[in-house]
Amino acid sequence: QIEWLGGCVRASLGGPMVLFMNRPLWKDAPGLWRDRILPALGTANVVLAVSASDEGLCDWGRIDGIRAVSTGCTGPVGNVGPGLHPHALVVRVNGRDVSIRVLKPDGSSTDQIEVDHAAREQYDRFLKSFSVPSVRADEIWKINDSFELKLENPFSSIVTGSLSFKVHSDTEWNIDPSKLDFTLEPGSAGTFHLNVRGNPPELGPQPSWTLRLAVGKEEYPLRSGSIE
Repeated sequence: QIEWLGGCVRASLGGPMVLFMNRPLWKDAPGLWRDRILPALGTANVVLAVSASDEGLCDWGRIDGIRAVSTGCTGPVGNVGPGLHPHALVVRVNGRDVSIRVLKPDGSSTDQIEVDHAAREQYDRFLKSFSVPSVRADEIWKINDSFELKLENPFSSIVTGSLSFKVHSDTEWNIDPSKLDFTLEPGSAGTFHLNVRGNPPELGPQPSWTLRLAVGKEEYPLRSGSIE
């Protein structure tokens, strides 16, 4: 693929070039981007790099002098979250100047991409604070573990939501509390305690968790998983 890319560059007439890729390699594989992709581009007049990514529409600004955006997942309509909405990008190129408008299904458009690199990192860091760690068992597989979830609201809007747990019937699991409701003012923090117990020999299916989260009036996608 690198050889193919270099061949395309050499065969071009030197006009403005738009580079398309799947993942945003400048973020997911910076070594590959820096050591292989950029040298293959050489002196090509790359005015825009467009990646996919399931993380939503994101404006990266300029990466190594190249304007860069991720289109993200464009649907379905019910898949809500930062930058996750049906859209098209209208791109105009004038020399090395690139202008981008976001076109929505209702025909409206804007020249502002709401999510940028800093907002993306902020959102990702906040979600990591909800990670439920693996619980520990003793030598006879009895589980009696406790831990803390430390949440800090980095946004300029209030954050509300819940982290709820479901224990399968006829199993020996107990989680206290079974649901954590939280409301965090901008810049505030909260610490939540969880106790997880399980008794052998029939531990059964692991408990599952579901995270509901809203920043201001914007609801983010439901996230779910299981306690390992």
